[in-house]
Amino acid sequence: MASRRFPDSGSRYILRPNGDQASNGLIVYYLDGAGQSRAPVFAERGTDDPDDDDALVNSQTRLDAYGGQLDFRGPRDDTDALYASVDGGPIFRVLAAPEPRLQALEQIVGTGTVGTVTIPSSFAGGEDEGQPGQFDSTGRLNLESYQRADYNSYGEVLRIYSRRADSKQMIAWYGPRSFDPTTREPIGSNKPWFWMGAHYEANDHGSIHGHWSCEIPDTTGALQTRLELPIWDPVTGVYGMDKGVIKTNAADLNVRTSNGQELRLSSPAGNEKPITFSNDSDGRDAYRRWKLRATNESESGGNAGTNFQLVRYDDAGVLIDTPVVVSRSTGNITLGPGFVARRSSSSVSSLTLNTTSLGGGVGVVGVGNATTPPASNPTGGGVLYAEGGALKWRGSSGTVTTIAAA
Repeated sequence: MASRRFPDSGSRYILRPNGDQASNGLIVYYLDGAGQSRAPVFAERGTDDPDDDDALVNSQTRLDAYGGQLDFRGPRDDTDALYASVDGGPIFRVLAAPEPRLQALEQIVGTGTVGTVTIPSSFAGGEDEGQPGQFDSTGRLNLESYQRADYNSYGEVLRIYSRRADSKQMIAWYGPRSFDPTTREPIGSNKPWFWMGAHYEANDHGSIHGHWSCEIPDTTGALQTRLELPIWDPVTGVYGMDKGVIKTNAADLNVRTSNGQELRLSSPAGNEKPITFSNDSDGRDAYRRWKLRATNESESGGNAGTNFQLVRYDDAGVLIDTPVVVSRSTGNITLGPGFVARRSSSSVSSLTLNTTSLGGGVGVVGVGNATTPPASNPTGGGVLYAEGGALKWRGSSGTVTTIAAA
């Protein structure tokens, strides 16, 4: 048996119930969460077998000016968790420094032996409401970093390695399908709730997934990918992508807007902001069919530039034209070449067909001379057009009537 060094870094600094640092507070250590039995603790002298003369009087000492505990030694029976109270406040748990536990972990997994390490938790500390008698009874793994990652990946506190093409490197959340509504205790066995991780080969070995993914169960309990980010290019199979493609599967994107949230496409003026409708999930241009976009036209003042368009593409993904264009500066809507709904004011618009001249009119319809007047008879109706400045109608029998002279 040995005396372990306390505290671990995650429980060194203490806050008072109001959130202030417990600067220079008087801390008392206990063996139990109820604070009934004081713990035999000792001043830190660098030995696992402290001398009786180093015992802390009444199991208490002062915190430093920042509310931090000084290093000390716990009981001589390998105890690695104690309880404490500052200035008579709520009781909380204090853990031993992690080195002995890491050494035990190394003995399990460092030699290649398959092992499972469990960090226990309990509800012994009650709810986290800042009330007397409540304390932290949640086990946790605290990882610290002081370095940025650059050339040699310093600062990485957790690494997960793949050792086979079909291996999975997943972080998993498990729990029951339901809980007792009164006791809040789990009902039934643990089931997977959520998977997050990366893998290379598909489970059936028939294809390459090569992605990071998030998975949740379907109604049968089978995990299904809902969000993925390819690591290998799904088209070329090459490792790494200059532009990632975030994909969803059997999942809708719902942006809650009750508090003013927005779905936003953003970049500086002069850059296109598009939404593309495609027949392909890998982002290949050949499968583009429609695009809604704020254009890449520069902004030169007076609300000019960054206009709005509906764009269509052919079966090879090549641009055909822009059947709908909205000018940001004027509000005019162009439906194909020549047909424009012209906004005159907040309540008045004009329509023009093949002309830009309205003769100074507002709230009017302007019809330009037909580029090619109808030469054959229409069926099931007639054709209205202008010719030489006159408004004409050609009916289905071929009769051309001048409605208004030039």
